[in-house]
Amino acid sequence: MAKALMPYAGVFRAPLEIAAGEATLSWVKNDKGFMLDGRDIDVQATGVRARGGFRYLQPQGDDPWLGILAGISTNDGGQAWRYFPENLMGKALVDYLSGAIKAGQASDATLVYGGNPHLFPYPHNEGQFQVYVPLKNATFAFQPDWPALTGLNIDLNFINNGLWMRADKAMLGNVTASNLDAAIPDYAQEKLLIDADIKGPGKEVGPYFNTTPLKESLGAALDSLQLDGDVSARLHLNIPLDGEMTTAKGDVRLQNNSLFIKPLDTTLQNLSGNFSFVNGDLNSQTLSATWFNQPLNLNFSTREGEKAFLVDVGMNANWQPSRTGLLPKAVSEALSGSVPWDGKVAIELPYHAMPAIRSISTAI
Repeated sequence: MAKALMPYAGVFRAPLEIAAGEATLSWVKNDKGFMLDGRDIDVQATGVRARGGFRYLQPQGDDPWLGILAGISTNDGGQAWRYFPENLMGKALVDYLSGAIKAGQASDATLVYGGNPHLFPYPHNEGQFQVYVPLKNATFAFQPDWPALTGLNIDLNFINNGLWMRADKAMLGNVTASNLDAAIPDYAQEKLLIDADIKGPGKEVGPYFNTTPLKESLGAALDSLQLDGDVSARLHLNIPLDGEMTTAKGDVRLQNNSLFIKPLDTTLQNLSGNFSFVNGDLNSQTLSATWFNQPLNLNFSTREGEKAFLVDVGMNANWQPSRTGLLPKAVSEALSGSVPWDGKVAIELPYHAMPAIRSISTAI
C-alpha cells in the first residue's frame, strides 16, 4: 500500500494519510467463529510510523476479543490529534489532547491492547489498553490560557480510561518545576491534576501566575506580598477540562528571604518559615524576620473579598529602640532596655481602585 487516504469518520478527526504500508493478513471463518490475524505490519502515516501485529477473535456465541502489540515512533507529536479515536475516548478528552500536545518526538512508544473492544475503556479493568509514549523535546499546553511548557521530556501513559504523565523537570517561566506528575485519572471526570516541586527566585513566581487565569487571585496576592530570594514549594493544580476555574494549592518554604509588603511600602529581611495558599487565599504560620535591624515574629493572611482583596498582617517583637536605626544618634546612645510590642495591620486592595489601610492597632 502506498499513498492511500483512509477516511474513518466518527473515529478519527482526519482521514489516515498512509505514505506507505505493508502487512500479512490471514483469516479463518468456520462453525467455531471468525479470526483475523495481522502480522509484520509496518505503516508510515502523517507524523507517525507503527510496526506490530494484531489478532481479532469472534467465537461463535461468545464475546469478541482483540489483541494488539505495536511499536510506534513519531517525528511530530503535533500530529497526534489525527490518531485519537474520538468514539472511544470521547469528544472532551480528544479536544483537550489535540490542543495540549503541540510538538515532540518519540522513537520507542508502545501500544498494548487486549480485551473485548465493546467494553473499552475498561473502567473496571475488564481488559487492557495502554499506550506509553516517552515524548522528547515536547511542547505541551496543559491549558489554552496557561503558558505552554516547552523543551519538555515527558512520559505519557494512557491506561484504559485514564492518562498519567511524568516529567523530571519543566520550566514555569523562570521557575523550575521538578518531579512533575500530571493525571487525568478518569476521562469521564474531565479533570487534570498536576503536582510538582517548585524552586526558583521568589520574584519570578508572581509574574508567572500573572500570565495565567490566576492573575486576579494568586497573582494579585503575590503582587502585594513580593518575595525575593530563592523559594521552594509544593504545587498542586486542579484544572477542570470543561472551562471551570482552576484551583491552585501549595505550601511554600522560606529561608532567609526578603518580603516587600507593597501596601505598606516596607521590606522584611531574613524571612524564614512556611505559608500555604489556595488560589489567592494565603495563610502563614508564625514567621521570623528582621525589620529595622530588629528581630520580628509575624504572620499574614490574604483572602479574596467580593469587591476587594484583603491582607492582614500580625506582628510582635521585643525591640531595643537604640538599635532600630530610626532615632537620632544622641537619642539612641542615651536609651537602654527593650520594649515588647504587638501590632496588627489590615489592608484593603480594591480590584478597581487605590489600596487603603483598613486599620492599624498596636499594644506596647
